[in-house]
Amino acid sequence: MKEELDIFVRQIAVDPNHNEIIYAAVTGAGVSNLWRSTESGTTWQDIIYNLPRKDYTMAINPHPGSLFAGGAVGTWVLPPPYESSTWVLPLPY
Repeated sequence: MKEELDIFVRQIAVDPNHNEIIYAAVTGAGVSNLWRSTESGTTWQDIIYNLPRKDYTMAINPHPGSLFAGGAVGTWVLPPPYESSTWVLPLPY
């Protein structure tokens, strides 16, 4: 039988516009670091995509509902999983 590894939820962020949308930053060997639930925690989707597995700190912009995940590798912005009239893509530098 495989030994279970410790997995810790380091941070949780709840979208102020839609409180059923929850983000979780997780620390654990061999698991993704960023997760999102659009059903109040019933199911979870891995949202790390191709980002490196690092410790991220999260914040939600209350106007468009986008998630900011920042860490040693920079800041990543994920648009909300719903239609947002204030969401615009950032201009390239």
